[in-house]
Order: sequence, then structure tokens, then C-alpha cells
Amino acid sequence: MDIYVKEKNTVLITVDEPNIGQQVYTLNVNRGDVGDGAQSIATDYVYTGKVQYFTTPYTGNYQLEAWGVKVETVAEVPGGLGGYATGIVPLKKGEEIIIYVGGAGNSLARGWNGGASSGTSNVYGGGASDIRVESDSLFNRILVAGGGGSVGASNKPGGAGGGINGVSRTESYGSGGQGGTQSSAGNYASFGVGGAGSYYKDGRGGAGGGGRYGGGGVYPDYSRDDDRGGGGGSGYVYTDKSYKPSGYAPPSRFMLKDTALLSGNRVCRTKKVDLHKVIKEMDLFA
Repeated sequence: MDIYVKEKNTVLITVDEPNIGQQVYTLNVNRGDVGDGAQSIATDYVYTGKVQYFTTPYTGNYQLEAWGVKVETVAEVPGGLGGYATGIVPLKKGEEIIIYVGGAGNSLARGWNGGASSGTSNVYGGGASDIRVESDSLFNRILVAGGGGSVGASNKPGGAGGGINGVSRTESYGSGGQGGTQSSAGNYASFGVGGAGSYYKDGRGGAGGGGRYGGGGVYPDYSRDDDRGGGGGSGYVYTDKSYKPSGYAPPSRFMLKDTALLSGNRVCRTKKVDLHKVIKEMDLFA
């Protein structure tokens, strides 16, 4: 992850960790405490499986951008792609934002930040990527990109992360596999955490991805290896209209504007495409 204050006073945070999948945070700063003239700073962040922090160098409006984690392909069957979330928040100089870069659904990262274990050994749902303020509690998240669900049986893909909702995988056998929504989790999942997939009598259920609400895990139907993949976790942006469960903590001054949420199955995953242009052309900014 790189942080730069570039020309026109922008801060960019970009994550591109090999074998983890793409996660990107972009903070564009309108400096409110100085005149024209860019300053250059650079700080590297990489996936660590730990909480990370960014202290704002200036008072201004920061654009936050995050990717949920793509789940790795297993036996040529794709896991769910991670979702995308963005919004602009006003922050004061010296404020600290708390960054969770989700982990891949493999044996190393184990879906860190909400991805669950599946019915297949060493396969997990993808972790969510999110930004929190004032506390590292799940109730202090102001922006979330959902992680993808894992594969289930040998030919059953996982659902993409959200986006407004995670993508469900309910078209084949077993039970569960629903995507997380803005107000509820999928089967066996909860707030922020995907549901675990199960193994039973050769049936392998997929695992849910992490997110605002976790994607559903899958329980096999006991007949054979034909069970569905896990559901994707939902994304979230904190606005005056967004759903806020009991106990939600961020003060209203952290509400975002110019927000967008995209499910992983609608997001182009290459850095060669101008994603901001894609979003504007789709008229998805609120």
C-alpha cells in the first residue's frame, strides 16, 4: 500500500499484494490549512493480518476507496470476486483512520477480517476491507468492501462480495450461500463475519465472505460433492440514509458523500481501467 500527496494536493493509498488479490484505498485531499503547492510523502503498507493506521496530514476532504478480497480459484473453479466501495469524508489534520486490509481465502491469510472456513481444507471466504474511525470496533466502520465467498463442490463457484449486497449462490445443492445485505447476514454468518461451510459425507459447502454483514456458509445435502459455493459479504458506506444497527458508533461528522458501492461481479479488476470513469459513466455516484 502506498500513500502519496501528489500534485493538486491528493493522497493515494494503493494496495496490490501478490497472491492476495487487489485492494485499493484512494484518498484525495483538498487541503484546508495551506495554500497551493504539493508536498510529497510516501509510506508503504502491505497485507499483514494486523490493524493498520493512517494519520491525516492535512484538514480536508478525503476520498476513501476499498476493494474486498477475491477468493482464489480451486481446481479451475473461481472463488467470488471482492466488492468495491468509495466515498468522501471530511477529516481534520492529525486524525487517525483505522485500516483493515482483508486477507485472501487461502491457508496463509485465512480470510482475515471476516472470511470463514469452508468444507474444503485450507479454503476460506475472502476477508472484507474496511475503514474505521475512533475505534477498531465493527460498529465503527464507515466504509466496507465485501469479500467474496469460497468455492463449494468441485464445480460450484463462490458469490461475489458487495456492493450493496453480496452475491448469493443458491442455485445448486445444500443449504445456505446467501449474500449479506445492508441489514442481515447469510446463513451461519453474522455482523462482519461470514458463515462457515461444512464437510459431510463427501459434500463440501462453500464459506461466506466477510463484509458489513457476512455472506452465508453452506451445509451439504449429504448426497455427493455437488454443494453450492458461499455467499459474498455486503459492502457499506456511512451516510445519512444508510442502515445503522443498534450500537452503531461513528459520529455524524464522518458521514460520507459522493458514495458508490459495486459488487465484485460488476467491477473491472484491472488497474489499466479508469474505475472512476467507469463509475461515473454508470451514474452510480449518489
